[in-house]
Amino acid sequence: MRVLYLTRCANKFSAYEDFDCKEDLFKDGKFSFLEKKRREAFKLLKAKKPKEGGPLWRIYKDKFWEGLHMYVMPKAVKERIFERTIVLHPIMGMLSPEDKVCKWDVSCQYKNMSFWKEDISNYMSNDDFLVFNFLPASFEKFLPKDIKLVSFKYTIKDRPMKDSSLAKAYTMRYIVEKDITSIEAFKKINFLDFVVSDIKEEGQNIVVHMNSEGKYSVKKAGII
Repeated sequence: MRVLYLTRCANKFSAYEDFDCKEDLFKDGKFSFLEKKRREAFKLLKAKKPKEGGPLWRIYKDKFWEGLHMYVMPKAVKERIFERTIVLHPIMGMLSPEDKVCKWDVSCQYKNMSFWKEDISNYMSNDDFLVFNFLPASFEKFLPKDIKLVSFKYTIKDRPMKDSSLAKAYTMRYIVEKDITSIEAFKKINFLDFVVSDIKEEGQNIVVHMNSEGKYSVKKAGII
């Protein structure tokens, strides 16, 4: 069974850039077979072509991408992320974090991804994948029903977290570093004082519940 980590692009950019967007990148990267539809999406979203871009993991800036701290990861761990991660993008459809992307002014919210639903479903249903879902809850109806999906729910003192972006980033980093692939190993996931409180299986879906006593500030945690 192959492992995938599923996330999305961000709505904010860092100052980093090392790519001239005059070049054509629609036909580049692991998902180059999406070239034709990428051009359609670009026109549909009426995106303006910016001057600069760079590797996805370097130019996106939000709580999740910053929380991964990929720039200090060991090379082997970073390569595992490059190999296994699918980043959803409204223009490019699917990307690896190492793929180059322009700083388009388009939203990474669910409503702009619907154009790609069939392609994403076909790709993930075409192999025996175990998919770790780090998307916002609003994306749940977007995902195919026939894949084995692992999602995470977070509570602090038994109350749901309002924004679990950083917690998801820390969870993903732990899973990647430990190369976790089994239900038994899910029970060991921990960071700060978050621990697994329950694991529920419903058909193909596995939901890992993680609870914190609130002893540490997630925002101030820094690198784990």
